[in-house]
Amino acid sequence: MSCLLSSGINDANVCRKPAGVVEFILINKVDVSDVDHTNFVLTTLTLATSKYGYKFTTKPEMTDYSVKSIGSSESGGHGYETTFKTKLFSNDGTIIALMDTLAKGQYYVAIKNNDGTYELLGYENGLTFSVERMLEAKYDGFNGYNISATFRSDTPQLSMTSQMYSAIPLT
Repeated sequence: MSCLLSSGINDANVCRKPAGVVEFILINKVDVSDVDHTNFVLTTLTLATSKYGYKFTTKPEMTDYSVKSIGSSESGGHGYETTFKTKLFSNDGTIIALMDTLAKGQYYVAIKNNDGTYELLGYENGLTFSVERMLEAKYDGFNGYNISATFRSDTPQLSMTSQMYSAIPLT
C-alpha cells in the first residue's frame, strides 16, 4: 500500500494507521549497549549487563501513537514527527520510581500492535516523556499516570521481529 502525500513524497510508512498498541516495553537509552537497523528493520538491540526494560500490557484504546511526515522535498527538509501517549493504571513503588526516571531521561519504546506487528520508537534520540500523575475521587475511575512524548527524527519508526521483542530482558 502506498499513498501520495501533499509534498509529493510517496511513503507508505507515514500513511498507515497502527492497529492499536496492546503491549509495550520502556527501555532506558543509557542501558542499551548496541542498537542498529538495516532498511528500517531493527537488526540489533542489546542491553548492557544487568539492565532491563519495563513491560506493560494495555488496551488498544488506551495507548496510541502516530507518525506524520514533516517538511517537504521543495524545502529541502524531510523528517518525521512521532507522538506516543498512554495511561498506566498503577501507583506502586516500582512505577513511581520509573516515572521519576522517565521524566528525566531518554527512552526507546518497543511496541506490540494488536495486528501482530512490532516496532521500535525513538531510535535516533530516544523519547523524553511528560509525566502527569492522576488520582481521581473514589469510584470515579483513573488512578495512575498519563505519559506522553512527541519527538522528531530523520527516520520513521523501525519494525522489529517478534523474536527480537521477546528477547528484551525484563524486570
